[in-house]
Amino acid sequence: MLALIFRSVSRGLMGMIPLVFTVLFNFGVMGFFGVHLDIGTALVSSIVIGIGVDYSIHYLSSMFHELAVGTELHDAISNTVRRSGKAITSNAVTVGFGFLALSVSEFLPLVTLSWMIWLTLNISALATMILIPALAVTLTDVLKLVPSQND
Repeated sequence: MLALIFRSVSRGLMGMIPLVFTVLFNFGVMGFFGVHLDIGTALVSSIVIGIGVDYSIHYLSSMFHELAVGTELHDAISNTVRRSGKAITSNAVTVGFGFLALSVSEFLPLVTLSWMIWLTLNISALATMILIPALAVTLTDVLKLVPSQND
C-alpha cells in the first residue's frame, strides 16, 4: 500500500522498515520478559502497525515534499524532523497514554496489552524518526531521492 501511496516500490519499502523493526522489537521484548502470546499480546503488533504506518506516511510525505520543492536532502530531513517530528511525538505520547488507561484494569491481559502498546508505539515513533533519515542518507541513489548528476 505504501508503494502505491508514494508511487515507488523502494520508497514504499522505506516506510515499512520502521514497522518491521517495531514488530521485531515487540516480540523481542515479549521473549526477553517471558510474556506469552495471548489474546492481549496478539493484538499489539496489528494495532502498532496500524498506528505506526501513519507515522511513516506523515514523515515520508513531508520529506518527499521538501525534496520536491528543491530542498537539499540534509535540510529536508532537518525540516521534516522539526515539523513532522513534533506531530509524530505528540501523537505517540497522546495515544500511548490513552492505552495506558487500560493498565488500571484487574484483567491481566488488558494490563499487558496497555504497557506493550505504550512501549511499541513510542519505539515506532522513534524508529520512524531515526531509521527513515538514516535510510535516506545511506541509500540516496537507490531510492532516487535526489536527481543524479547525469540527468
